[in-house]
Amino acid sequence: QIDYLRIWRQYEEGQLHALLEMERRRNETCPHCHASPAGWRCLSCFGTPEGCTDCMRNTHKQLPFHNVESWEGSHWRRVTTDSLGVHLHMGHDGAMCQSLATSADDESWVEQDLGDISDADRVALECGLGQSFSHLPPPDSDTDEGKQKAPKESRITVVDVTSIYEFTVVWCECQPDYPFHRQLLDMRLYPASYNVPQTVFTFDVLEDFTLSNLENKVPANAYFSRLVHATNSAFPALVPVRSLFLISRFQRCARQWMHLMSRKSHGHGYGQPDQENAAGSMAEFCAACPQPGVNLAENWETMNAPEWLHARQLMVDGNFKQQNYRMRRPENDICLGDGLAYTVNEDDYQKYLSVSKEKKQRSTCNDHRAVLLTNKRRSHVQVTGIAAVACARHACFVPNATADLQFGERQINIDYVIVNAIWMMLVLRLVLFYDIACQYMVNFLTRVRDHPLLSLPAGLKIIPSIGLFHVHGHRESCVARYSPTFIKGLGWVSGEGIETVWPGLNDLAHSTRYMAPGGRRQFLNLHMGWHNDKKKHGIDLRKLENVCEDALIAGWQQLLNKAYAAPGNAKVKDEVFNVKVGKLPSRAEKGHEITQKHGAKREDRDMVRWANLGMDIEEAQIRVQMLVRRYQQHRRRADLLTIQKEQRKLSLKIQEFEDDAIKYMGGLDVDDPHSAKDAHPTPLGDVQADDDDVMHADLDDTAEPENVTIGLPSAFGYKRCMALGLSRVVDVEMQLRKGQAHDALQHIRDHIGKKSVLARKALREVRGSQRQEGAVWDRFHVLSTKINLQRLYYNRARAAMYSLAKDPAEISQYQKMTRVDLQAQTEQLIPDARGMRHRSLSWIWTIDIDEALAGKDRSQLINAIAQSQWLMAKCIVDRAQEEIILLRHEMEWVPASFKHAAAKWELLAETPHGKQVGHRSYAMKQRAANSRLHVMAVAAFKALLNKRPPPDGFNVGVSETGDVTW
Repeated sequence: QIDYLRIWRQYEEGQLHALLEMERRRNETCPHCHASPAGWRCLSCFGTPEGCTDCMRNTHKQLPFHNVESWEGSHWRRVTTDSLGVHLHMGHDGAMCQSLATSADDESWVEQDLGDISDADRVALECGLGQSFSHLPPPDSDTDEGKQKAPKESRITVVDVTSIYEFTVVWCECQPDYPFHRQLLDMRLYPASYNVPQTVFTFDVLEDFTLSNLENKVPANAYFSRLVHATNSAFPALVPVRSLFLISRFQRCARQWMHLMSRKSHGHGYGQPDQENAAGSMAEFCAACPQPGVNLAENWETMNAPEWLHARQLMVDGNFKQQNYRMRRPENDICLGDGLAYTVNEDDYQKYLSVSKEKKQRSTCNDHRAVLLTNKRRSHVQVTGIAAVACARHACFVPNATADLQFGERQINIDYVIVNAIWMMLVLRLVLFYDIACQYMVNFLTRVRDHPLLSLPAGLKIIPSIGLFHVHGHRESCVARYSPTFIKGLGWVSGEGIETVWPGLNDLAHSTRYMAPGGRRQFLNLHMGWHNDKKKHGIDLRKLENVCEDALIAGWQQLLNKAYAAPGNAKVKDEVFNVKVGKLPSRAEKGHEITQKHGAKREDRDMVRWANLGMDIEEAQIRVQMLVRRYQQHRRRADLLTIQKEQRKLSLKIQEFEDDAIKYMGGLDVDDPHSAKDAHPTPLGDVQADDDDVMHADLDDTAEPENVTIGLPSAFGYKRCMALGLSRVVDVEMQLRKGQAHDALQHIRDHIGKKSVLARKALREVRGSQRQEGAVWDRFHVLSTKINLQRLYYNRARAAMYSLAKDPAEISQYQKMTRVDLQAQTEQLIPDARGMRHRSLSWIWTIDIDEALAGKDRSQLINAIAQSQWLMAKCIVDRAQEEIILLRHEMEWVPASFKHAAAKWELLAETPHGKQVGHRSYAMKQRAANSRLHVMAVAAFKALLNKRPPPDGFNVGVSETGDVTW
């Protein structure tokens, strides 16, 4: 495009002059009648024709909303066709009613009443700077039952996609029982009132606003503001909207129009009250999911198909952007189509909530705690968000399975939408994805069984799962039990599709926040339907086996089959999918091990206590140095007071340490230049060399306690200590340093997990609220500081270990920790995290395995790791094969869904109401559209299969001719 822009620069001046020349009058006389002056031109007609008054009026009698201009002697001025004398004739396809004695076209412009406008606007209007209107639109006249019948002609405000107009309307009089509002509707003009309409909206403007709102999320007031400025950009105050009657009428009529269009497109109006009043009758579900009676064969239940093939995969999630403020007068709320689309029936829902009580459940997982962060009452809102159910494979919303949340993701709210979704789907095997499935499913069946208003189909089997984006925030046992990778029949699904849907709905949040509850639910339904409609129209194993013994593989396959057959929360999954690697021993455990190893002698206990004191002092020094660094940046008095307090504590501890040092270090003294020959120049060693968060060696006063070198063996080095026979104390510090490094690693893992949960849950849900978002960011930064502090502890411990090691290769698994290793990416939480299918993790997550491999149980662990890797690879292959099978069947289900929809419309065309000409025409139009979709889907899938046929080696359940075999 840059090249085209450069080329355009050559034509820029020419195009500018051409545009300027378009402002001339091309003809002195009318090119049609050749008699009168050409005083008019139309910018909307192709070619911008010019003509006289009579010719232009005759050509625009049925084109009243064209953009016309009049010649003012030296320039063109924008006017409307009403200035030509064009009137709107009702009842006869735009022609004048034959019952009228005279033609209204011969009448002149009525006297203008400027109404209540400012003096500046009045002068502008009188000077011809704006379009004139004879009146401001009064309130809807439906409330005035005593109003007289309108005359044969009346002035009416017309809102079109191009502008806001005022026209004279000539009513049809040949049919006495032909009401005005119906006359307008038959001319594709939607009336704002019904007794004596004063304002109408063209179908074009309502359809254009509907598309703008659904696709671009343009709110009604912003769209109407565009119309006002399109009418008169220089003086928008002259447009008759200052009373706010017109914009409020537009909002109301747009809402009515959208509801009518939704009913029309879903087959309402054909005399089928039972079907029309059924839950979900104004909603469509996913065409690619298996639906008995819609896209499955009649004998699908008796086919020898895998049990998982026809299972439904659903996911449920909460969205806390969709808030709604309390309505001042809730008795004025009206909901159109309540419970007929994607949101549940409000009366039934409130009745359910009134008899339901939330029972607190002890949380055991990080993600569950994150959900609890949202369980806070907000006094200014009555709805804190929504909970919705969608299909997990294609992210299409399930009809009648979206409900408002009053606090957070309470179980009583989620129970209701899930039960509704199950009954809408009528399935007996369900895979349910939920962020906290491990907690939620514990008592789900009990809650449903004990509730008077809830029930489930007999024989229903629910398999809980957690999406790949969230499962890593749980315990290791949750990964083995609920990860989609380890559940048979899921194919290659992440279970996180609903997360990608929320941003589209969140664009509505500001508008719907202030709506009446009924109107808000209606708009959410419309946008969910738009999302579903767009979805409808828009889906290394051998290497491991070569190095493993056949007997081992056979045993692993039996374990895998056992895990597949086990329920979702069975412990057998932990035994199969989790490698049992012991936890890295902490510093406390290392100290206990040392004392027990030598018979718990008092001397050993004292030595351990002394070495621990030295390490505690070094950690305190790091903390103080960070405080000093912060003080130098911000100069806060509170920080200075804290530094002085900590320095006094450090001085006392250092004195205590040095008093006992003579007992363990002999004659070595850090203050003696000969003894401390190999000592580190600062207590942080090489940690400081590349770190900006702590003080460097160029501090103003190196005598401060945070800069004093602590005389542990690592301060003198392995060779110096061994020369003086200090092997015992060297070994003690080495073991404790390993424990210190392990403690820091575990803290880092925990903090990264919490930080990721904050980023994924809390931060996402408070976005938009500056105060709440600031509070979450404060917690985020606190965790970042804690992570960095533990990194410094670890690197100090590592530096000491290398100083004490006889052979550095013995501790090579302890790598130097950099900031890159600490990125709190969501896939770097545990080794079973999202992304492990395709990439490896930072060493901080696998050091426990490296440590274990160096121990005495090396061979046993190697087999365990090989088993884990083989099972992971086999699960990936199984999921990939299942994905191919599911995709191949979906290639049959999608066309079958369109074929079923076409048959449905054909049946509607045969109903008594469907025999009406217009009803039948629309039904056949919809039947043809769905038939074309069916043909297109068949052709597209056939071309795809010819290009990429399913792989050989396993049965996909569909023959080459497209016949479903199972």
